[in-house]
Amino acid sequence: MFAERGIKATTVRQIGASVGILSGSLYHHFGSKFDLVDAILADFCETTMASYSEIVAADDDTITKLRRMTGYAFSLIGDNPAAVLMIQNEGSMLSQQSRFQYLNTTERKVETMWIDVVRTGVKEGRIRPDVDPRIFYRIVRDSVAGSIRWYKPTPNHKIDAIAEEVITILLNGILVPGKK
Repeated sequence: MFAERGIKATTVRQIGASVGILSGSLYHHFGSKFDLVDAILADFCETTMASYSEIVAADDDTITKLRRMTGYAFSLIGDNPAAVLMIQNEGSMLSQQSRFQYLNTTERKVETMWIDVVRTGVKEGRIRPDVDPRIFYRIVRDSVAGSIRWYKPTPNHKIDAIAEEVITILLNGILVPGKK
């Protein structure tokens, strides 16, 4: 409901009604709707950081890490669409509150991981030195973020195939090799 209607427009009463319990029962577990939002997003951010950290720490080559990071980023669309939309739509508003500062911290840490992997690829000679790692990260991030608005899974149209297509285009470009 937070993802569909927005946090401000969603009431605890509406949430309770949608799951068949009284709002008072929800207040027994959560002091406010922001406590509920916090529970959803804190868990999402913690899981996201742990997964990215695992990918970066793996003994994979740089390009494999970029492919896995891209695949993971796109998997969040299928696995956690509500959390992704909540952050996209309400992240700026939420991160102004001290209790949600972890949203900014998570975003910075994830960006740093991406940039470090790209810089490693440059040092290894696998990625061109003129590629700006921050721009590369933002292109991937925005590709993922934008896909939540149009992607609808089907048996022949899976999110991991979209992720692979995006990273392949970014790594190889769209031109036929040797032709301009």
